[in-house]
Order: sequence, then C-alpha cells, then structure tokens
Amino acid sequence: MTIGHLGESFLESEQFKTAGKHQSDLGMLRKKMHELMKNSQYSEIIDVANKLLSIDYTDMEAHKILRQTYKALGDTANERKHHDIEFGLLNSIVKKETKKPVKRPGQSSKSQKNTSSCR
Repeated sequence: MTIGHLGESFLESEQFKTAGKHQSDLGMLRKKMHELMKNSQYSEIIDVANKLLSIDYTDMEAHKILRQTYKALGDTANERKHHDIEFGLLNSIVKKETKKPVKRPGQSSKSQKNTSSCR
C-alpha cells in the first residue's frame, strides 16, 4: 500500500469508526494539549498528543505538535519521525499519485506522451 492509499483505507478502518465515536474526547484532548503548550509542559504534551493519536493516528496537528515538542527537547529521532508522518499524511491528501507511462520499444518520447493518455 502506498501513502496515497492511506486516506481510502483509513475511511474503511476500525480506527476511523473509533475516532468518530470519540469526537468529544478528541476535542478535550486537543484543548488540553494547547493549554499545556502555553506553559511548555513537554512531557505532558507528549502524553496527551499520544493519547490523541491512539484514537486518531491521522491527526496531523498532533504529529506537528509532537514534532515541535521533540525539537524543543532535542530529540531529533522522534522529531524526524513525526515530521515524516505529518508530511506523509499531508502529501497523501494534496498530491495525486502519478504513473509514469511505459515506454514501448521503438516509441519516441513525443509519441509516448500522446499515447499515455489513451490508457
């Protein structure tokens, strides 16, 4: 499965159903996370953000906040992990998966472009 298929598979997952059932919990956790951020309470931010992600692992804001928190703590491995997840999720939404046309023997680049749309 590619990251581009993440959105489609997530909508069909039990995790999506769970996230839907816990919308009020997500809201409370998000509010708590923002309150903790105001006071730079890093370990508590990590705990709350991870609880949020245990309900909805596609929450880009939670990954962003974890990335920023780990950066402030100097934990580059976890900073990078949450960066990659955050932007992987974002790219799965905004970028379309592109297929390279198959070049057939004897086919020029110009004719390849013209026939690739016929598939």
